Amino acid sequence: MRSRGVLAVIAVAVLAGWAAIGTRGEPGDAGEDGVFEITAYCLRGTTKSGARVREGMAAADPRVLPLGSTIEVGGSGDWDGIYTVMDTGAAVRGRHVDLYLRDCGEALELGRRSARVTVIRRGWTPDAVEDERLDGESR
Repeated sequence: MRSRGVLAVIAVAVLAGWAAIGTRGEPGDAGEDGVFEITAYCLRGTTKSGARVREGMAAADPRVLPLGSTIEVGGSGDWDGIYTVMDTGAAVRGRHVDLYLRDCGEALELGRRSARVTVIRRGWTPDAVEDERLDGESR
């Protein structure tokens, strides 16, 4: 009889753990999503990946979203869309995504807000790219 009680406690603990994992809000693998803080930057230059900045790129904490990750931002209004993580930043830590916007006025307008981020692809292997550089120039 006592073993049934122990098994019931273990089963409840396992189910509670699964529920917590499903709602933790930190994306990892493709299809996972969570609430992130989003901001924007408009500085021109080269990203951590070596590519020149352009719209559709974002910076993220590589421990959360490694370089090459493809994400979908939703719930941010005009800035909803698909972005590729090609950059990092000293101030971009944890669940924070910094979107590149060409227009600095638009970057200021976005400000700092919460949005849903869904992982479409987590990371990529740069060494697997043989024929083309990240910035579009052939080798």
